[in-house]
Amino acid sequence: FIPSGSYINDYIDLADEYFPSSGVSLSINFENGQDIYDKRVELANLSERLTGLSTAAPYIAEPNSESSYQNAMTGLRDFLASSGSAAVGGVTLGDDNWPTSYEDFVLTMKNYTSFTGPGRVYGRDFSYSEDRSSIRLYKVDLEYVRLTKENRGEVIADAARQIDAMDETRAMVESWDDLPSAFVFCEQYLSIEGFKVIQQELYQNVGLAIACVAVIVLITVGNFMAALLITINVALCIVEILGFMFAAGIVIDSV
Repeated sequence: FIPSGSYINDYIDLADEYFPSSGVSLSINFENGQDIYDKRVELANLSERLTGLSTAAPYIAEPNSESSYQNAMTGLRDFLASSGSAAVGGVTLGDDNWPTSYEDFVLTMKNYTSFTGPGRVYGRDFSYSEDRSSIRLYKVDLEYVRLTKENRGEVIADAARQIDAMDETRAMVESWDDLPSAFVFCEQYLSIEGFKVIQQELYQNVGLAIACVAVIVLITVGNFMAALLITINVALCIVEILGFMFAAGIVIDSV
């Protein structure tokens, strides 16, 4: 929908050329505060499970920068190890350097991620109960590598890789039986779900259209051979239109 002469096209092309590692953002959302506390060590070390996934599905960018990996549990662990709990509530820490109870953990995390806290960058990563006495959900922000390809000199979305990335990410999270229940959220999944069914829907709808033409023509003409020839001509016209769309670079998408 962007005019061919718009400066926006130049901006997009330059972004693809000079910032190829910038991809789609996603988050893994963990539920149940008590489970989150019980699995605090595993969650703080989540980057170990996400390393080495950038070159094949699920194509998640390496967790080696703040832009590609943001985990409040890792941040709190490092803060408590270096500075203690005095600045975030002063609760007693156990031998593992974590608060000794779930209640103290919630208090510490609220202070750590507060507007004035040392971990304020994580302030939007938690959802609390109405009385803010327990954690309902916390998210880990990640990023996919840029899932694009070059087609006729233009950089376009690589639908096949995006589908693989979505499916493998969901399967990976579902396989984490030793972590709190979790789900994946990504704004682009709505479009990618469309990519999954668009080819099947295309063949199905074109086939049904040709079948309907065949039935209507047979009823109207009343001659099988004539109806067959007309149906074949209609089918070839549709194939010709699809071929012209391909030659003109017109893509078939969810719009």
